[in-house]
Amino acid sequence: MMAEQIDKKARIEWIDALRGFAILLVVMGHIYDKGFRIEGTSFNNFYNGFHMPLFFFISGCFFKSCDIKNFCFKKLRRLWQPILMLEIVPGIMMGNFDNLHVGWFPPTLITVTILFYLVFNISVKVKPDNPIVLGLFCLAIWGFLDFMYIRGINFPFFLSALKMFPFFTLGYLWMKYPVIHKLIFNKYVLGGSLIGYMVFMYNFAWNHSICIVAIFAIIILINYFKDIKNKHLLKYFSLLGTCSFEIYYFHMFFVPDMHNLTLYIKNNYAFVFALMITLCLAVVIIQLVLFIIKMLKQSCWLHSLLFGK
Repeated sequence: MMAEQIDKKARIEWIDALRGFAILLVVMGHIYDKGFRIEGTSFNNFYNGFHMPLFFFISGCFFKSCDIKNFCFKKLRRLWQPILMLEIVPGIMMGNFDNLHVGWFPPTLITVTILFYLVFNISVKVKPDNPIVLGLFCLAIWGFLDFMYIRGINFPFFLSALKMFPFFTLGYLWMKYPVIHKLIFNKYVLGGSLIGYMVFMYNFAWNHSICIVAIFAIIILINYFKDIKNKHLLKYFSLLGTCSFEIYYFHMFFVPDMHNLTLYIKNNYAFVFALMITLCLAVVIIQLVLFIIKMLKQSCWLHSLLFGK
């Protein structure tokens, strides 16, 4: 099946559902490591293993080249405008940047998108519409960045960009080229991914410059969400996916400080328990954020001002 032949509505729905699943894991993760202040457990490894690489993979799926003016003011508007309106402007007005909620994700996504835009346009000049040439150029730039990091030469969000650039590239290649697109749905690839996921998740320390476990996890998730049978679940995750940036920016205001329970959680630690308690709290927080989003959308200009839509 060619990527271009996928029904647009269905394609957007299930890929948005993937993004929605990723943002749910983000909220669950922040509840666990910011609310309970627990780090270094298998549950931390679980959500850290693939939820952010999945975001970059999906972003790469929908990358489209354009002239530099449109790229800066249209393609990147959705990324830089929330940082400006929700972080920089309030910080200037209050004279305090200590309570920023922007995190590393939006600036890293901007960095990775710009980097891929430059590499893409260079590869097009060498040989247009050739996945091998583009892949080699991306591999070369990633290797160069890794070399710079080893040498101690970096810039803000350098390490996160280094780790996420390959997933953005893979997302573009998967969506654009039929051979790669079909490969992920191969049953042998899926079977190997299930084994690889279990091996690298169990030995999480094996994941270095690139989170290898995320590659296997993304293949598994794509296969699941592409053929998801529960339409209500698909619709809910798709809704979260379309509001992922709004959820990302607002959810931290509702994550409660529960560090007093940390000792109890650690003493009674179980993966399933951590999963259930963070899931329940995340759903409540997300519903609060969805209500805020609904109110914001009552004023089109305000929502557009804050989130570039």
